[in-house]
Amino acid sequence: MANRKPIKLKKGCKKKLAKILDVSEPTIYNAMHWKCDSDVQNLVRQKAKELGFIKQF
Repeated sequence: MANRKPIKLKKGCKKKLAKILDVSEPTIYNAMHWKCDSDVQNLVRQKAKELGFIKQF
């Protein structure tokens, strides 16, 4: 995988996102840190963007 910067989530959003998508918190962590590029992790990143859980600045 390309070396990319981790995506930062707003406080408390990791648990919310895990519950919404019915995945574990380590899956959210791996998706935000670009550990690999699976369909589930792409879905996690897309849903976090749609719901506004990504920290801007």
